[in-house]
Amino acid sequence: MAEKFSYRGFVKDDYQIRKEIMKVNQDAGITKIEIERSTNEISVKIFTSRPGIVIGRGGQRIDELKKLISNITKNKAQLNIEEIRNPDLDATLLQIQLLSK
Repeated sequence: MAEKFSYRGFVKDDYQIRKEIMKVNQDAGITKIEIERSTNEISVKIFTSRPGIVIGRGGQRIDELKKLISNITKNKAQLNIEEIRNPDLDATLLQIQLLSK
């Protein structure tokens, strides 16, 4: 848990959030995760080529991710999923595709 305005705690929490999101969504084509903080809320934006996998049926996986993030940071979590429109132009996705072959 990050202490109030503790840079070290924020970095540790951010690392843990990214690690857990990637672990749960290994096949979702996630290329970038942006984390923003306000006083009592954390906003996480996930950039993915396959948003349906991250969202899940009826948003079930979104709710699970929000709980996971809230448990790590002890703050209210807001989650935004951004679809990568041209996955062939994204260097990270190209790397993942080449390594999987």
